[in-house]
Amino acid sequence: MSSHHYRPVPIDTSKVRLPREGEELTENVSRNAHEIWAQQSMAMAGAGGRRETMLRKLHSSPVPCEELSESEKI
Repeated sequence: MSSHHYRPVPIDTSKVRLPREGEELTENVSRNAHEIWAQQSMAMAGAGGRRETMLRKLHSSPVPCEELSESEKI
């Protein structure tokens, strides 16, 4: 499937309630996913190219997950 036909359709998890242990795991997985994204984004930005230039325009200054507002985490 080519990327121009791909349309992400995430599942709605807004009504899902987890026990405390599940919330902590979710937060840790989310934080790690953000770290991986930031690492890859920074590596691509250093490589140059059209796609990387587009990424830099969208996210010019990646920040640690802890510095994101709640709305940015969604």
